[in-house]
Amino acid sequence: MDRKVWLNDAYSRLHRLDMATGKFETWKPYENMKGPHSVYGIYADSKNNIFFMDFGGETSARSIRDGKLTLFPTPTPRSRPRRGRMDEQDRVWFAQWRAEKIGMFDTRTEKFRDGTCPRPIRALRRRPRQGRQVWTAA
Repeated sequence: MDRKVWLNDAYSRLHRLDMATGKFETWKPYENMKGPHSVYGIYADSKNNIFFMDFGGETSARSIRDGKLTLFPTPTPRSRPRRGRMDEQDRVWFAQWRAEKIGMFDTRTEKFRDGTCPRPIRALRRRPRQGRQVWTAA
């Protein structure tokens, strides 16, 4: 492993700490972009390249490989991706909250796949049950 640790902050910046030297590198992925953007979760692949979601809207997986930032738009515009996970094949699986879809970004081929949810997310509603909140089908 490269002994580098990834972090993000409340200002939508990404940082990489080199554990050997104690030095930080910083990226500002949204500094030249219009609209609301927000780093929402960061996920490292098997080579410690970082991928993250843009919960603000237009784009989803973004990566930093060898210090270079690359942006990848989701197939569904304004899908507000979030809550991803990297699998053992270096694929990021994530929710597309506004699109009510599941997304998968293959970091090796740099291609997306979209899938619909079996039941619309809005079909779930919160209902109080003996002093606690539970989710039930509408």
